[in-house]
Amino acid sequence: MLVLGGLALVIVVPLTVFIREPQRLDAATTQEQSVSDLSQDIRLRQALGTRTFWSLKFMVLGCCVCHSFLLLHLVNYLTDQGIVMRRAAMLFGIMGLASAAGRIANGLAADRFGAKPAIAGFLLVQGLGVMLFLRPDQNWLLYLGIIVWGVAMAGPMSCYPMLYRQYFGKRHLGMLMSGFYTVGGLGMALGGLLAGVLFDVTGGYQLSFSISLIGGVGAALIAMTLQPPDRSLVGEHKGIGRKPVPA
Repeated sequence: MLVLGGLALVIVVPLTVFIREPQRLDAATTQEQSVSDLSQDIRLRQALGTRTFWSLKFMVLGCCVCHSFLLLHLVNYLTDQGIVMRRAAMLFGIMGLASAAGRIANGLAADRFGAKPAIAGFLLVQGLGVMLFLRPDQNWLLYLGIIVWGVAMAGPMSCYPMLYRQYFGKRHLGMLMSGFYTVGGLGMALGGLLAGVLFDVTGGYQLSFSISLIGGVGAALIAMTLQPPDRSLVGEHKGIGRKPVPA
């Protein structure tokens, strides 16, 4: 852990000095983007009164509860099923590689089909995918679960900001996203802690698999029914196009 932290300090932090604002193509593009942005800006106090705001919070809560269980307990679960520690750790590493591919895949899908359907699809696969781990004695099914679930698990987190940008604008995006990731962190804590408590009480992970399934599928259903906020909330932007950009 010290080595990883040292690498981040030496490599990642200095790279931040190279971050620059993108160059605008032309004045017309700048003006068009400015009008579009203003038409969508919603403050936190306005967002609090919308169904969209709270739907997104429950989405990330279900999503994080779903995948935190396996992220924290997968190796223990596999070793309990008779898989040696070295192989269980190797499978966890493969899942990490699959998650890296998942972030790219969900981003490409969001660019092509829209953030909302892309995130909903990945959440659904994530929720249903936990069932692939119920038979770890079947090698092909276990490896399929490691890859498919790893891809689906990591994808949505890279695209949630797209929904926030489309629904609430960018001017107050920092404040809105901070609350979003706070709820996500709460879901990560709850999913892992609940699985540990249930294991101590029941001696197994059966209930945790059920909760993970409900969390993932529930988040997908919320994503499918997600609606843009009411633009009439933005009183100071009357006269500017209020029609939201579809997700």
